[in-house]
Amino acid sequence: MHRTLRLALVACVGTVFAASSAIAQPVREGEGSRREQLNSRELKPFASDAWSTLSDAKIGKLINGNDIAGKPVLIVTWTSWLPTGDRALNVAKKAAETYAKDGLIVVVAHHPEGWNDPKAQGSTIKLAAGANLVLAHDAKGEFRKAIQSDQDPDFYIIDRAGQLRFADITTESVDEACRIVSAETLDQASNINKQLAADATKRAQDAAKTSAIRDSVSLVQIPEQSFAEPNAAAYDAVRWPKNPDEKEETGGAKPAPRKVALPEVGYLPSKPNTKGRGIVVYFWSPNIRETYDPVMTQMDQLQRKLGRDVVVVGILSPITMRNSSGEPPKLKDDALAFARGRNLQHAVLADPASNISKQVSGEGERIIPFGAIMSSDGTVRFAGPLDHPAFLGVLDAIVRDDPGVKARRDAETKYLKANGG
Repeated sequence: MHRTLRLALVACVGTVFAASSAIAQPVREGEGSRREQLNSRELKPFASDAWSTLSDAKIGKLINGNDIAGKPVLIVTWTSWLPTGDRALNVAKKAAETYAKDGLIVVVAHHPEGWNDPKAQGSTIKLAAGANLVLAHDAKGEFRKAIQSDQDPDFYIIDRAGQLRFADITTESVDEACRIVSAETLDQASNINKQLAADATKRAQDAAKTSAIRDSVSLVQIPEQSFAEPNAAAYDAVRWPKNPDEKEETGGAKPAPRKVALPEVGYLPSKPNTKGRGIVVYFWSPNIRETYDPVMTQMDQLQRKLGRDVVVVGILSPITMRNSSGEPPKLKDDALAFARGRNLQHAVLADPASNISKQVSGEGERIIPFGAIMSSDGTVRFAGPLDHPAFLGVLDAIVRDDPGVKARRDAETKYLKANGG
């Protein structure tokens, strides 16, 4: 976890201060040499000869490169007998139905084993036969080898120009990836490399401008500006990344967003100003080293880099030990003294009854290390491990799209202009 979180925080520092794309990027899975190889294959033509390795289509017909010319494609590797099999089919079905009007083709490739098992036969009934959905057999595993799939389900996206656009992305990112390639024209997909290069140049230019402003004006020293806080409709209009902790209710209904009300007192050294800022909280205990070392240092780095847009709070959880009398654990002064001695740049708050943890997760105490990201209205947008792939995407969305953050920034911009900034 430590290495992953460290890399994530370093990466987010470079991301959030650059001008971000208007479209959230899907989250890739995997790491190491395989991930590097997959990255190198993105934005390049998909090897069309891989289609010939699929056989025995039970839904739709086998395809080739000509069949998908000018159309976006979602590839789903599926193993019917795995616990994740049903969810993979649901993702495939939803994508096929949602983006059929945009020409999206969904290709589901079953594992070499279990193709004729009752489980596989029964599952296929869930897939509504359609012109844009193909269910075929990767009988020898050659298709998986060709696309470097390592574990079912894996999801790959091909754009209208026939390029492998997103290789091995998370389940939660599939809808966003399909939306991106479906919304593009053939010309836009064909010129995506040029567009990305132009975007990179603009980000570098914007970053240089930001650096020049910071050289002349200390953003940290800008006095707090008054501004009208956005209403609920403004937050509802934002396309927030999916919260990995969010589970659909019975009937597929989307659960109501959870809100967190941080207390007014009890902070060390003092209560931070959260108005117009996103909030990152993490839960720690002095008895569990991995919850504070090196997490506290990394959170300090995050606070220093994003201090105008994000507030970081370390929530001191109940000590996971009973005292000698057998009574439930109590937060002690020396625990807060422990944090004070580390000279932290972010706030620390004691939560002896786990009230904040319950508000964040909705299910009582969680196993720490654990964290959450809230938008400036206090709504939980992320809840989970700090090294979760979705952490960066949500943090980037807060800095880029949060209505409260935007309103506060607009007020600060007016101040800077009025004062020669």
